[in-house]
Amino acid sequence: MTNILLIDDDEKLGELLSSFFERFDLKLTVAHDPETGLQTLAKLEPDLVILDVMLPGQDGFEVCRTIRKTSSVPVIMLTARGE
Repeated sequence: MTNILLIDDDEKLGELLSSFFERFDLKLTVAHDPETGLQTLAKLEPDLVILDVMLPGQDGFEVCRTIRKTSSVPVIMLTARGE
């Protein structure tokens, strides 16, 4: 089974994506803040990370730079920004 880590503070989005991914035999793990996301990444070693750009505490770009120090996991950046 493919494991996906979603790092996003929107709880509803996590629930929605989890239900959707289950249809395709994909397991979604959700972390709602950067610190928990990075801890989960180290434990889970997911196949893919979906990362929100606008997170509490530090932005997704900073989190992505931290991920890249220890992992080459593919990262999809998710944003609601207009620019």
